[in-house]
Amino acid sequence: MDSRGIKEEREMGVLQEFLQYLKAQPENGSIYVWGAQGQDKNTISESWIRRMETSQTNADRAIALWRKRKAAGKGEVLRAFDCSGLIMYFLQNQKGIISCDTTANGLKGLSQKIGKEQLLPGDFVFRVYTSGASKGKAYHVGVVVDAEKNVIEA
Repeated sequence: MDSRGIKEEREMGVLQEFLQYLKAQPENGSIYVWGAQGQDKNTISESWIRRMETSQTNADRAIALWRKRKAAGKGEVLRAFDCSGLIMYFLQNQKGIISCDTTANGLKGLSQKIGKEQLLPGDFVFRVYTSGASKGKAYHVGVVVDAEKNVIEA
């Protein structure tokens, strides 16, 4: 096997780990919290969620879901993420592939645009502003996780 083949095999291994990590989050009961980057039971609390969230309504929603998931026995394994935090936790914290934190728009800037028909598991998909001063900037990101082009997002 040439060095390119070894590199491709290693990259496919990391891709499979990434996809497994993404698929585990819904199973683990992970929750959405604005600005969250994979915090676990040692950090997540009602007061922490209230500090992180952008409104009382959003905080109440996240707290209710957190309590529900804890009551369902997920409290030991669930984590809190926002959309880019879900991706960055793996790429930055677990693998060191990206060295500094970034947003959905930052991930878009690191990506090459492709058509929907070209999407493969592991590809990022973005929601972008379509008008105004932020036109073209990404405000949300998810990841294609299978050949049917299903997406996991926080």
